[in-house]
Amino acid sequence: MRLFILEIRRCLKNPFFWIVSIVLFLFVNSQFSGDASGWSIKKPVPGQESYGTSITEDMSVIRQQSLVNLLAEYSNNRYTTYPYGFYRNIELNTKKNEAMEKLLSALTGMSIEKIKSIQSFSESGHSAIEGDKVLFPEEVDEVVNSTKNNITDDDYLNLMDKVDQLLGGGSPYSKRLIASRFGRIPKSYEEALQEYNDMLYKDKITGAFARLFCDYAGIAVGFLPIFLVVAFWYQDRKTNISHTLYSKKASSSKLILSRFFAMLILFTFIIMLMATFYNIKIIGVNGIENTDPFAFYKYSFLWLIPTLMVVLSVGMFTTILTNSPVGIIAMLGWWFIAMFGSEANMRGGYGFQLFLRHNILGDTKVYLNNIHIVLLNRGIYITISAILVLISIKIYNKKRKGEIYSGSSKKNNKK
Repeated sequence: MRLFILEIRRCLKNPFFWIVSIVLFLFVNSQFSGDASGWSIKKPVPGQESYGTSITEDMSVIRQQSLVNLLAEYSNNRYTTYPYGFYRNIELNTKKNEAMEKLLSALTGMSIEKIKSIQSFSESGHSAIEGDKVLFPEEVDEVVNSTKNNITDDDYLNLMDKVDQLLGGGSPYSKRLIASRFGRIPKSYEEALQEYNDMLYKDKITGAFARLFCDYAGIAVGFLPIFLVVAFWYQDRKTNISHTLYSKKASSSKLILSRFFAMLILFTFIIMLMATFYNIKIIGVNGIENTDPFAFYKYSFLWLIPTLMVVLSVGMFTTILTNSPVGIIAMLGWWFIAMFGSEANMRGGYGFQLFLRHNILGDTKVYLNNIHIVLLNRGIYITISAILVLISIKIYNKKRKGEIYSGSSKKNNKK
């Protein structure tokens, strides 16, 4: 216990802990803030202009919307992509533009000459977009809004995947993203009312906001804490402080577990403080009788703490193993992969990424239908964290005994 208290104090004195905590709050607040009107849910009424959108798997909708978007981008030779989450505007050279024309011909069933007429139509001074409508030559518009292109859905998706590859990846035309990007249809009043009732009675309002909070917080928790854990272990190696603070009487397991749980508890406390901050706001707007005052804490423990555990254990394992801050690079790479891989699950679905995404207020049914995946995902990452901690103990113990080179002097290794 004394060792654990000592580690708590050292964390609190380390500037990285406070920097990470402040940046974590600022990031979440920049995404999850707003005026009080945004903290309540409104019951839909018949005759509203819009009830929002929902995602459909109807391929006729996906095909029509994706084809219109692709033809509009082709007409101006300007394509928007987000490789690894970063915005990129692409203009194809002559060779790639010709390759795009062949793909469009296969997608639409039109000749290359008719495809070329779309760019000619735009270059002649016509705007490809007018208001909410996309303008094409008459014969092209007829094909876009019909089913004359008789290729199968699988062939269509394969061709669109080739479009994505031609654009260098990160486009909405990939098999992974096309449905979530182009499968949006207007919600009916009945659908909007059902979603409202789900948020009110199943989520108790705060549950819906807690998922959105965890969506944003998970992005930051999935990387920022690595700086503290790497700084701690690397600083010990550089200054040999571990040889003066800890004698052989303190076992490797006690040292590592004390430090791991000290960081875990402190960051958990910071996360719960943030959860409390937003919980109070939302309860204040909606009334405690209509909300679940524990929802933010339940979601935070389930969604965020397993991610935090993995980040801490990866930082500890890589720094002990390599005697270097390579853990920051390793975690950054994993973070980018998780960000890129989570694009298809932004509105739920979850998968097995490092942090869970649910970037929409509501969609309660999606979450409830996938709760088993959420539990399995979190269980996997808790297990990964435990394994890395155990391996770290083994490696650190061997280094203290001099069985593995630790990067310290021989004199220190013999102490």
